[in-house]
Amino acid sequence: MTRNLAGTGIPPGNGGVTFPSPNEWPTTYVAITGISKGLLTTVTAPSHGITITAGSSTPGVDFSQVRGMQQINGKFGYVSKVVDADTIVVEIDSSFYSNYTSGGFINKTAGSAPIDPLTNTYP
Repeated sequence: MTRNLAGTGIPPGNGGVTFPSPNEWPTTYVAITGISKGLLTTVTAPSHGITITAGSSTPGVDFSQVRGMQQINGKFGYVSKVVDADTIVVEIDSSFYSNYTSGGFINKTAGSAPIDPLTNTYP
């Protein structure tokens, strides 16, 4: 056992805390097939599975690997409207972003931006 500066023992394995490997995280990514610019951004992601339920936290999404509209990569936005099973409206002003060309994913989140993207944990 190693000792910290105070001389107390530190359990092996990062203080006894283990983190899940990426293949143990729930699959929450959905492929994007279209994004329309505007004060609110309309995203087409077939079979996204997002619902808005009264009394529960507002669902959110973040973006990755989008081509063309690269400014949206890494952005988080709340879902303000579920249009249908394939289309959502997100509270991101993309008015001055480049045009979407192809690809990308939305990551469905628990209703708020992750505080630790490495462990995908939320407040």
